[in-house]
Amino acid sequence: MRRRTVAGGVNAALSLLALLGLLVALNYLANRHHLRRDLTANRFYSLSDQTRRVLSQLDREVEVIAFYRSGDPDAEAVRDLAKEYDDLSPRLRFEVVDPDRQPARARRYPDLEYGITMVDAGDRTERVSHVDEQTLTQALIKVTRSETKRIGFVTGHGERDPLADDERGYSALSGRLKSEGFEIEPIQLAARTDVPEEIRTLVIAGAAKELLPHERQAIAAYLDRGGSVLVLADPAPSAAHADLLRPYGLELGDDIIVDVSGVGRLFGADEFLPMGLEYRSHPLTARFDLTTVYPHARSVRALPGSPAGTEASELVFTAQASWAESTPDRRPIELGKEDRPGPVCVLGAASRPVASGASAADRADTTTGGSSPRPELRLVVAGDSDFCANGYSSFGGNLDLALNAIEWLAEEEDLIAIRPRDQEDRRAQLTQSQATIVGSVLLLAMPLLVVVAGVAVWWRRR
Repeated sequence: MRRRTVAGGVNAALSLLALLGLLVALNYLANRHHLRRDLTANRFYSLSDQTRRVLSQLDREVEVIAFYRSGDPDAEAVRDLAKEYDDLSPRLRFEVVDPDRQPARARRYPDLEYGITMVDAGDRTERVSHVDEQTLTQALIKVTRSETKRIGFVTGHGERDPLADDERGYSALSGRLKSEGFEIEPIQLAARTDVPEEIRTLVIAGAAKELLPHERQAIAAYLDRGGSVLVLADPAPSAAHADLLRPYGLELGDDIIVDVSGVGRLFGADEFLPMGLEYRSHPLTARFDLTTVYPHARSVRALPGSPAGTEASELVFTAQASWAESTPDRRPIELGKEDRPGPVCVLGAASRPVASGASAADRADTTTGGSSPRPELRLVVAGDSDFCANGYSSFGGNLDLALNAIEWLAEEEDLIAIRPRDQEDRRAQLTQSQATIVGSVLLLAMPLLVVVAGVAVWWRRR
């Protein structure tokens, strides 16, 4: 045992055993603790805040079963996504099943096809044909919500159509609301004496004309019994809703917001396209840090001396290089003495506890058929109705902010977050002259440089 070769062999064997033990320990720790780093620019491969909140608040067992044939490459992508979800909630069970090998599992669901994923919460199931974070999270929301809340869009005054798919329409917003468990319902208030009790949030989107007196009274009564209203306005001559908003401590300015920082030119627009850059602390804007744009917007102001118990807040502000222009037709465009310098508020919110004298029926949320209290009225006012229309909803965080506003109004605070991200198109867009320069450098200059270097080396050696 004292010979050098034997001692060396024993030492090598012990070192090998120690290395194997270390590898086993590292593999065990790696299997127990999932750790990864997302280096993409927009965190595309990380679960969004909304998904994390939905998973953290699951109150029941949910089974997600993806039916794929063995060897299907799409099944691997589903398994990778399943690991992300499994790590965030012990109540979620994610499984990939081959229906050919486990036909009994497949027979539980009628008309099942390959590539279909079923989200099963026991009493409610949702069918998903293409699995990604957005569709899966929306399916989880649908199967775990005990009620469907209705969003009413006021019509009859030139408002935006919630179902239209043109640039002025709100079909993108309505589609996202439906995917998160809401129902959309147009409401003609002129033919009614009150707002239907089943409406959880009322939206007045870009009314061209003022509401009739009895319509304002109906909306005020709806608010005072614990309702919620979203007012999306535009600069004059569109409706300002002054009589409706002042009792709740908010006011729309008789002006238009101007931004001379040059941001509008980035979108092919002029100075009348300000950006929302600053977000004050409020549940509606919690963890919100995305840039928003507001084409042709008027200012929003929280009035001093609001009614007792009313909390009115200015939430979204434009850039420092902006102001509220009181005479938009004046040229040249410049800040005058009568104008309000920036930053300018473009979105505000107000809330107030429901009066104690309200009856139990008035304070009940009848969408559930019970008497759950609705403790406060909620109101959100934006000085622009274009920012969440189809033509601008894809810019920055426009659609996210509109969804957050409606979900705060509908008392669905757990849904307020940055939603799952769409894949970003990062292709370079070149002009004809830029393409010519790039082509010349790659096809002519670089090969010519190699030839010149080769000739120089040959000549020097010679």
